[in-house]
Amino acid sequence: TEKEYLQSSGTQYIDTKYYHNKDTKVICDFQFTSIPTANQYIFGSMDVNNSCFAFYRNGSGNWAYQFGDGVNLNIATKLAVDTDRHIITLDSVGKKLILTSGENELLNMNIAYSITKTSSKSLYIMMRSFSSLGEYASCKIYDFKIYEGDKLVRKYVPCIRKSDSKPGLFDVVNGQFYTNAGTGEFSYA
Repeated sequence: TEKEYLQSSGTQYIDTKYYHNKDTKVICDFQFTSIPTANQYIFGSMDVNNSCFAFYRNGSGNWAYQFGDGVNLNIATKLAVDTDRHIITLDSVGKKLILTSGENELLNMNIAYSITKTSSKSLYIMMRSFSSLGEYASCKIYDFKIYEGDKLVRKYVPCIRKSDSKPGLFDVVNGQFYTNAGTGEFSYA
């Protein structure tokens, strides 16, 4: 059963089992439930020795992203995080970051770095993959899409599995249901 959103209290996340590469583009419709006071990742795959692809709230309270090969490139914007509903687009091919809130475009940035390798770390939603778990986001996810170039390869929608009432994200492209990989349980509406 499809729901409007899936919400993490700060200990839940989804492991997409997807490995970002030079052609990856993510479009995510999300909303923080409160203004975070520390790093909180909307999504992220951080393979520091290979490739980084992430969007989050940094310790200074601003939107930030990690993108590129070889090193942990941490680029902060000068735009403060809020609890409005947003859509983020992070695009490896076009090397762009676009953040909107309703009809308002808040950020439209060219990215100077490149991704040329496929990550060895899976992309997580509401957290980032790395050598250890942490920096979960307390947020709502309304929609999450992954493209390779112009081809939609994942489209996650918030759902409840009918057989056991388990909340998670259903990938309508591949017909797979992803449940919480962390602790506790997602809430939803």
